[in-house]
Amino acid sequence: ETQGHWLGLMSRICFLVQAAFLDRGRRSPYVLDVLLRRVRSTVFGSVRPRFILILCTPTQACMRHELCRWLRTFGACPVLKALVVAEAVGFVTLGEAPYRGGSVKNFAVGQALPYVDQSIQAVSGLGISPSDLRCDELGRMVINGPSVVLGGTRPEPDQDRFDDRAERQVHGGAATDVLVGRRGAAIFVFGRLSS
Repeated sequence: ETQGHWLGLMSRICFLVQAAFLDRGRRSPYVLDVLLRRVRSTVFGSVRPRFILILCTPTQACMRHELCRWLRTFGACPVLKALVVAEAVGFVTLGEAPYRGGSVKNFAVGQALPYVDQSIQAVSGLGISPSDLRCDELGRMVINGPSVVLGGTRPEPDQDRFDDRAERQVHGGAATDVLVGRRGAAIFVFGRLSS
């Protein structure tokens, strides 16, 4: 039991030192990786992960940067976040999770993938502006690409399911109900516009 206590204490100290190195943007010393190897082997077994992938949905995109930093430090590998939307039948964005920053960075889901064309359509009546969320643009996500479902997934209540879907796909992309913001190339997901 004494050995377990010291191992746990040593692991916590190594973890805190590694997190401090990560906060400064530097790689931790090799000796810390060696000391944490036993703890990591208990969790991961003989597998050494190359990355940890977090799949985000529009309603569950927020992940505290402290948790991303903890996963990065403990796993000793990059943590990636990807946005998955039903209208695109898969990933729309992919990027490294933020390890530090303000509350808006918790909603970051990376950058648009090369094969997915994204634009942001302004939405009136939101009650907030892009500057409130420190974004350059704010609105509804419109996506177009090879994996996009024709016209989105939700028809208007009084509209036939197949009337103009193919034309909307070719000309305007699939308008989603996802509220997104963009700052430079970074995309932030704030939820769905309808429930």
